[in-house]
Amino acid sequence: MTRATPTTASNPSETPMTGTSGAPHSRTRAIVVGAGISGLLAARVLSEQFTEVLVLDRDRFPATPGHRSGAPQSHHAHALLPRGAKILHELFPELRERLARDGAAHATTIAQARFVTPKGLLPLTQQIDVGALFFSRALLEWHLRDILSRHPRVEFVASANVVGLLAREDDTSQVRGVRVRRRGGAAGPHDDRTLFGDLIVDASGRQSRLQTWLTDLGYGPVDEEILTSELSYASRIYQRPGGVPEDFKSLVVQSRAPDNPRVGSIIEIENDHWHVTLGGGNGQRVPTDEDGFLSWAQALPDPSVHQAIRSARPVSPIRGWRTPTSRWRHFEHMPRRPSGLIAIGDAVCSFNPVYAQGMTVAAIQALALRDCLRQESGRETSLEVRYHRLAARVVSTAWMVTTIEDLRWPAVRLHGAEPPRGLGTIRRYIDLVLSVAVHDSALANRYFQVMSMTSPPTSLFSPWVLARFARHAVCRISPSRSPSQNSSLKYGLR
Repeated sequence: MTRATPTTASNPSETPMTGTSGAPHSRTRAIVVGAGISGLLAARVLSEQFTEVLVLDRDRFPATPGHRSGAPQSHHAHALLPRGAKILHELFPELRERLARDGAAHATTIAQARFVTPKGLLPLTQQIDVGALFFSRALLEWHLRDILSRHPRVEFVASANVVGLLAREDDTSQVRGVRVRRRGGAAGPHDDRTLFGDLIVDASGRQSRLQTWLTDLGYGPVDEEILTSELSYASRIYQRPGGVPEDFKSLVVQSRAPDNPRVGSIIEIENDHWHVTLGGGNGQRVPTDEDGFLSWAQALPDPSVHQAIRSARPVSPIRGWRTPTSRWRHFEHMPRRPSGLIAIGDAVCSFNPVYAQGMTVAAIQALALRDCLRQESGRETSLEVRYHRLAARVVSTAWMVTTIEDLRWPAVRLHGAEPPRGLGTIRRYIDLVLSVAVHDSALANRYFQVMSMTSPPTSLFSPWVLARFARHAVCRISPSRSPSQNSSLKYGLR
């Protein structure tokens, strides 16, 4: 793979930090805090409405695809769900060609993405519109950043640590900018610089300090829901072995309550590599040593991941990470809020990464932001209120999936809210759906559409689904039938 290094003019790592700008004016400058996926998506839609978009990040940006210290999760497998992929290709039309040129794996049907549920392998058959691409987080982020760095309205500022918000001392009803400290520089407040902006977007991720900044301005605490999933995971990249069928692009093995909280995935990425991630919830820790990693894979609810990697050649070390909580910050509940400030992505809700929802939710939120910006004129409700209501609506569906599944495990607790009503009934119904879906490709496709956020969860409760249940009851397929112990033979991995 070859690639020209961006010139100094377009290389965001070379953009100098500017000093104090003039007073803010309507839609003159937007400031995005954080240059991860959600920050890049926000910058893209803001560039349609603002004369200037500044994207600030603590890191220096690599000149070629690579990991950043501020995004340690990029060492682990990432999946972009079909709905998220559609949005990204709409906002960045050249992205598909770029990724394909750099060797991203290509799939034309969801059958090429093997999905092993607690009830067994789903017989997926649905075609994918214009195909799907599989790639590393580092490659995706680099291309998005490189595309935006060439946009005349977007400017990246590297090594810029945002340490607070700006507002008038006698009037904190409007956020007017941010205080920035060059990373690695002096720590004194007199060394901070100020950047004014008409809209500040917090895209700083799981470690967002927006709660603290709002408190500093005199605003009350933001309501939160917290799931203590105690998830740990470890990842490694392998060379794709010879002899694996060409139609094998990814494999996901879900945990199997109540006995086995282990999960595993293989995603084919660029350079003919496999990105393998093993996870464990319910307080279990995934080993990062050679023998322990393979033993963990062997103990997954399905043997296919272990069978695939036991003879594959590793090309990276094993890297571990922990995500002890999932957190939803309910900015839409704030009784009073400053104008000129919103949040996006993990700064609003950080999900259990097992469900691969984060990038897709951020993409949908970016479209919500674009819609709010386009419709702002003449509205009685502020942009900030309307956007956060829409962002919460996007989060609620994905959060429900996380809550229903994670609370199957006794070590997981939900704080700040009550579990969904009828949780046990909902779980039993989902188990019934899966018991039938492993024998019914049409129902399997419907379930996958819900999990990939292209159909609402309510679609699993439709009369059509009930008719599938009745059809299989007549055919005397037992819903309690256990998953095949030889399911890996179906995947072509032996």
